[in-house]
Amino acid sequence: PGDITVTDDLTDALNSAKKDSILAKTLFIFLGLPGVLLAAYLSRYAGSLLAEAQRRERAILRARGLRPALLVRSLAYSTIAIALIGSVAGLALGFGVIAVLFRDTQALPSSAGTYALSVGLALLAAILTTTLALYIPGRRALLHEVAEERREVLAVRTPGWQRARVDLVLLAVAALVGLVTYLTGGYKPAVAAEGQSVSLSFYVLLAPVLFWIGATLLAVRALLAICRRASAQVRPPDFARRLGPRTLLLSVLRRPHAIASGVIALSLAVAFGTSLMVFIGTYQSEKLTDSRYVLGGDIRVTASVSATGTTAITDQLRVPGAAAVTPAASNSGVLVGNDKRTLFAIDPNT
Repeated sequence: PGDITVTDDLTDALNSAKKDSILAKTLFIFLGLPGVLLAAYLSRYAGSLLAEAQRRERAILRARGLRPALLVRSLAYSTIAIALIGSVAGLALGFGVIAVLFRDTQALPSSAGTYALSVGLALLAAILTTTLALYIPGRRALLHEVAEERREVLAVRTPGWQRARVDLVLLAVAALVGLVTYLTGGYKPAVAAEGQSVSLSFYVLLAPVLFWIGATLLAVRALLAICRRASAQVRPPDFARRLGPRTLLLSVLRRPHAIASGVIALSLAVAFGTSLMVFIGTYQSEKLTDSRYVLGGDIRVTASVSATGTTAITDQLRVPGAAAVTPAASNSGVLVGNDKRTLFAIDPNT
């Protein structure tokens, strides 16, 4: 007497939802991180396509008496213009893709503040990335002597990642992450552990990114090695007869950096798109499977106590978009031997 018992049925559900929200944000960051890295690399690659021609043009202007300070100012103006135009065009393309995919403006955030913050951060990141990719190499070139720049342009150097064997290191790290996760049982629940969820550490999400980059660099290394070996096997008497293939091989060998950059950009774009498509497909499938296991279907409708008969309710639920409707019953107090189990029953005909 005098005691009050408070039963809180909502806290567990809210705590679970909070954990799911944090996990969803972390997953979104790691799914978007490869896209950010790919965008940064594409900015660098796009800037390097015209780098040689621009450096040659600036060298000619400097040889004709134009001061480096004016060229640096011109480089800054052009970099800012390219960054602004490219960022705005990229955001417009992104919103267009969202509108086409969702086909409904209600799927977009309704808050103006959310839009402003997202657009502002995207513009800032895009401008910063493009500026670093275009301005820093151009300014570094203007600080060198003209003759030194010309020697640097004409020289054919092995890429730094190839000399340091970065591809093999990344593949080894990705394999190590997968092996450790597999040995610790991260990919599979314990035997006969009903209701146990498989929880993976966030660093496991880095393994695919490391594997993409490592495999791409390894493929580029193999491509250059094959071209170098095939070019060496062509004898001088066969030069006229094999003029086309030999010209192609020599073109690749004389521009290893440009060829490698193009192959890397294309491979990473395909890898990122394929991985995202696979993730969306498997996530959607597992989400439906999980909901059907827990609820017995995608949606479970519980009738009120006063409702009589399941036939009328079932007929009302046969609406467009519902693939199938079936009545279900459950009882949590069924004894199976000495164990109390939950029994579910459905209509096998439907």
